Amino acid sequence: MSLKKFSRLLTIFLVGSFFVATLLVLGRNDGQTILQSRNVYATDGDSVRIKGQAVRLWGIDAPELDQTCTTPEGEDWPCGRVSRDRLAEKLANSLLECKGSRFDKYNRLLAICTIGGVDVGSQMVREGMAVSYGAYRPEETMARADRSGLWSGTFVRPRDWRDAQPDRAVPEGFLGWLFR
Repeated sequence: MSLKKFSRLLTIFLVGSFFVATLLVLGRNDGQTILQSRNVYATDGDSVRIKGQAVRLWGIDAPELDQTCTTPEGEDWPCGRVSRDRLAEKLANSLLECKGSRFDKYNRLLAICTIGGVDVGSQMVREGMAVSYGAYRPEETMARADRSGLWSGTFVRPRDWRDAQPDRAVPEGFLGWLFR
């Protein structure tokens, strides 16, 4: 094969490869994962399992399952379980759509999830079943004013409660990954 013919074939190959690569890049979505299902399981008040994927509702933090809160009368109530049960009620017989593009350290998709176009995280905060991580401040303000859910009595913010649980500490690095 002559050098001229080889050069021509190489040019055609490179241009063709560039064209195919461009089509592949343009054909990709924006990196967003979209999950839809009616068969969804609430694992706690801010997490669900949908099509085998763990999903964390973005922008909210709900009490842990074994966390308790206190009523105005000083009685303990299982706010973690109540929060999870409230989320499960919302999911029952509903088509949930979750959209997200990032994953947390537990490999949960961080997503905004909706039912019929209504943001489930927003509803959970508005009903006082979760606190805002910043995105839902107006909803949290309304829940506080109405003394809804967690705001009806006293509670420890879920992040602070988790940090205070010595048995929940997970080592960093390889051992942390191993024990997750």
